[in-house]
Amino acid sequence: MQFHKTNTPMIREQIIEILAYWKESQKNLRSLQKIARERNETYRRKHNVNKNDPSYLLNNKETVQHKKDRIVRLITDDFPETLAQLLNLDKSEYLVKGSVGTGTISDIPWIAIYHKEITKTATKGYYPVFLFNDDCSGVYLTFLLGWTQYKNHFKNIQVARAQIIRATTLIKQELRPTDGFLTDKIDLKTRNTNLAKGYELGTICSKFYEVNSIPNEEVLRSDIIRMLSVYSEMRGLIGKDIFIQETSFNENHYQNTDELADKLPEFPIGPIPYKEAVSYKQKQQYPRSRRVNALAKSIAKYKCEYNQAHITFESGVSGNDFVEGHHLIPIEAQSQFENSLDVPENIISLCPNCHRAIHNATVTLRNEMIKHLYTIRIPLLEKRGLKVQLNDLQNLYQVG
Repeated sequence: MQFHKTNTPMIREQIIEILAYWKESQKNLRSLQKIARERNETYRRKHNVNKNDPSYLLNNKETVQHKKDRIVRLITDDFPETLAQLLNLDKSEYLVKGSVGTGTISDIPWIAIYHKEITKTATKGYYPVFLFNDDCSGVYLTFLLGWTQYKNHFKNIQVARAQIIRATTLIKQELRPTDGFLTDKIDLKTRNTNLAKGYELGTICSKFYEVNSIPNEEVLRSDIIRMLSVYSEMRGLIGKDIFIQETSFNENHYQNTDELADKLPEFPIGPIPYKEAVSYKQKQQYPRSRRVNALAKSIAKYKCEYNQAHITFESGVSGNDFVEGHHLIPIEAQSQFENSLDVPENIISLCPNCHRAIHNATVTLRNEMIKHLYTIRIPLLEKRGLKVQLNDLQNLYQVG
């Protein structure tokens, strides 16, 4: 990535200025907001006006103009522009935004870099962001999942927190280690236990710069570039699957679909376009949807479709028999087909023993299983525009 040579103020200078003067600006702005709230309350009582009255909101409500404050302008305008210029960010792909809070002044001012395919707002998606500690003891460069989307989606705060912890834990296991970035929990030094805690729980990796030890410009630039590399890897890893419900990181995660049992998708009939392969751990892989896997197992009533008499154990989460989804036409063969292989008709529900057998048993047994499953599924596969001869399927399994 090439840098512009420019007279624009440096990142380090602006970070130091924010840390030095933000608390004073925050205090002054909150004082002005308090005065404005009291005046507005007095006006509404005197004139018997509802706080949502359009005329009052347009003509009489007193508001505090945050951007009259120099440090607010630095956070919301100057620093984002500096990042965009010095990193030579393509504005058609990236958006850099800073905030001190909408309405109420925030404990934690921030400056974020959004990839527009993923998000254009701090409340959704995932992104790298500078988070300034509430006590201005330093600033974190973090990569995180937006907390508000979890809070709004799951409604219950405790459930939302559990889900974002689950998601970040899975992602941390899959992302390549990045030298200098930690995956430990961050501490924003604030008493605001909602939004700040959401930032802390949603952090995937971070680096902390202590107020008296802000590194030089080249180190900061290098760190941000490496964080953007994490962003790129993350886009390939989960795409827009913010709640980690479609994404399959590994076989164990793909098969454990109990939490999706009450969120099964409505699947259209007929052929389905396939999703392009994504880069994952330096390999090209075709995506598998955990939701489609969950739907296929539900349709099979959680029975082994090779032999329904096979006994498996009861899932400790859902209470259903534990079965695993297996693509009859292997997903690796997607490039040979015009339509998606990741459809319920191509996913066979198997007991764990049969699933291991179809991958690892003798050629004779595997061939027997494939013939049987092919016979019961070929009419359904054809309705999805998936036409395959038995001998071609046997070749894919190397049992022909």
